[in-house]
Amino acid sequence: MKLFLILSAICLTGSSLCAHAEPVQDPVEALVAKAAHIAKRETGSAPTLQVKLRTDQLVYRAGDKLQAFVTVPPGSHVRLYYKDAEGGVTVLFPNSFSPNSQLPGGLEIPLPGPNDQWDIVIDAKPSGREYLALVVSDLPFADAAELTTAIQRDGGQAQMGNLRIEEVAGKGPRAMLVDPKPQVSSSPVPAPVSPKQFPSSKLGIAMVEITTSDK
Repeated sequence: MKLFLILSAICLTGSSLCAHAEPVQDPVEALVAKAAHIAKRETGSAPTLQVKLRTDQLVYRAGDKLQAFVTVPPGSHVRLYYKDAEGGVTVLFPNSFSPNSQLPGGLEIPLPGPNDQWDIVIDAKPSGREYLALVVSDLPFADAAELTTAIQRDGGQAQMGNLRIEEVAGKGPRAMLVDPKPQVSSSPVPAPVSPKQFPSSKLGIAMVEITTSDK
């Protein structure tokens, strides 16, 4: 049995340049910069991991399968998010068929892989401009149990509701910050956890803009 992730999707866009105008920043680069700023604010650590994300096509039509490719450092913990044209955000990876967020890394890795029992199928209802966001950390996800519950609840992949993709990518690393050596306290009230207690955490963020068409 295969898990079919029915989604909407578009085309990679670059910067728009005019001969007589100042260069305009690539919109995807601008979103990544915003996400990086949010991540630094949330975790106390700016993204420094070298990560890459790409898709196999520029334009997707209803019924097409989307193939993503990620390049991450070995042993990284990964989440791949998808924002559709209506603003809804889905966690594509991990999911019920690929629950382990840790990837071997080093080389470009296809998601889904050739032996995975799930596909990403484009719905294109509505069609338009959409995004994929890759969030990577060298530390595990702290909310893995909550994500597993959401995956089971939502039928194979977690639905996050309508969110801005830069907020999802920027705040996503906070969920990955797990203290490798929990501090034992005699106080009955646990002290608040500060992300800056984990200076060894390394983060990486990448995004892709795509376009879907129902024609």
